[in-house]
Amino acid sequence: MSQAQSAVLPQTSVEQLGEAWLLHLSQHLCVAVGRYELKYLETDYELIQVPGAPDYCNRCIHWQGQLIPLLEAVQLLQDFVSSKSSLASEVSGLAIVAYELQGGGDSQGMGLGALAVTRPPTLVGISAEQALDLQALPPRLRQHSRACFTYQGQSLGCLNLGHLFSPFHGF
Repeated sequence: MSQAQSAVLPQTSVEQLGEAWLLHLSQHLCVAVGRYELKYLETDYELIQVPGAPDYCNRCIHWQGQLIPLLEAVQLLQDFVSSKSSLASEVSGLAIVAYELQGGGDSQGMGLGALAVTRPPTLVGISAEQALDLQALPPRLRQHSRACFTYQGQSLGCLNLGHLFSPFHGF
């Protein structure tokens, strides 16, 4: 390729690593999931109580013939929750997410879970310059994240959904 031809090729200084969906779990907590982990935003759902389960996971939904656990993730991920989290009027829908089931280091198929969101998810591009060390996250969010990046001045954790939902496999 000649010098003249290479000059017309688009050049970018920021290499995009991938894309992630931003999920607003509360007014003060935004997290990310991978581009292909978010499957659907459900706005018409009926909650089913799970007696005896902890507060953060005592509900599920019936979705496309399956019972899917609903995590009120704010209680798990935020270090300081000022009041008991509940699915209140601020929730705009449930993000249905898919994740790889792990067992003994090998993939065991796919699992589904639901996270309450306060606004529709947003797809954003992530570049290498946005990558951060997991130490940039608060301890509880760090425990359930597989990566961290900065977006609009905020450190966001990319959730490790397999880890987050693993206690509910076979729900």
